[in-house]
Amino acid sequence: MPRTAWSLLCLTLLAVPALAAQQPDHRALEREILRELIEINTSDSAGHTMEATQALARRLREAGLPAADVHVLEPSARQGMLVARYRGTGRGGRPILLMAHLDVVDARAEDWSMAPYTLHEVDGYYYGRGTSDDKSMAAIFVDLLASYEREGYRPARSIKLALTCGEETPYDFNGVQYLLTHHRDLIEAGVWRGGASIFMRGILKAFDVADRRVWVADSFEGLPPTEAWVHAADAKLALDRFADLAVPLEVVRANFARYGLLDEQVVFLKGWFRNSLPGAPIERLAVMRLDGDLYESTMDGLTCLYPLLSPGGFVILDDYNAVAGCNDATDEYRDSMAIQEPLIAIEGGGAFWRKTG
Repeated sequence: MPRTAWSLLCLTLLAVPALAAQQPDHRALEREILRELIEINTSDSAGHTMEATQALARRLREAGLPAADVHVLEPSARQGMLVARYRGTGRGGRPILLMAHLDVVDARAEDWSMAPYTLHEVDGYYYGRGTSDDKSMAAIFVDLLASYEREGYRPARSIKLALTCGEETPYDFNGVQYLLTHHRDLIEAGVWRGGASIFMRGILKAFDVADRRVWVADSFEGLPPTEAWVHAADAKLALDRFADLAVPLEVVRANFARYGLLDEQVVFLKGWFRNSLPGAPIERLAVMRLDGDLYESTMDGLTCLYPLLSPGGFVILDDYNAVAGCNDATDEYRDSMAIQEPLIAIEGGGAFWRKTG
């Protein structure tokens, strides 16, 4: 069967006849993936969607997909979701999105004529909890991407795969809503010439991400005048004296344009952080990088931005362990918010932590 026809079959087939004899190689892998999924009880009462997620992520990685393109998300201890990307040639337009859900409705053994969490093949049909809603679709999608990778096939358009949970219990948790609201924009507060922000925008472009923005926050006039009443270490540094720290907005914009990355996904916030960040129209953040050097700038960034950071998002502090004011602001904020996630040092300077809740 030509690859195009096989792809269409995989994309449209639900829980239908096994067809094992027609496509022995492809169907054997799909059947094995489906068997594994059916045997994992992903009902709400069991709470094993993370086990199913990890099993599918392992299959994609074993097929050869780069680890950077296979992401396991853990909204909570009982929930797991998979987001993966299969790279196309880039000549066919925006990526295609494939979606399925891994959770199922509870099945009582006494209500079934066969064990519900075992895959049964009878007269060419599959039976088991989730064969038609919706684990067969998940198995088909994973088989499709794994087969593409093994064959070395590159479609014109990239393919994004989202396997969620919470479809059967939307009143408790909705996986699609989680993806829409918990993995959003990126910001750098304190950008100097724009290098790290340009890198952020470059990452989004490299991965064909068109629904996130990079916020570029800076005074573009250097650092604010420091007062001893704010923090003694800030006053001692008096970084506002150094003219080379003042890089105009026009220069930073030109640096973005030099790499072909100045577009509508880049938003500039001009002003001192205490004025520009509180009213910024940012909804949710996936990454916040703070490089404001001072106690005041660091505290303003944490106070205004950390509440917008989604669970799973990252806080990166460029000046931690390099500038005393940054250390003091970070430690004070973490203590005041009872933040327990470990603060991890970055080789060469700086630190980060990942928000878990």
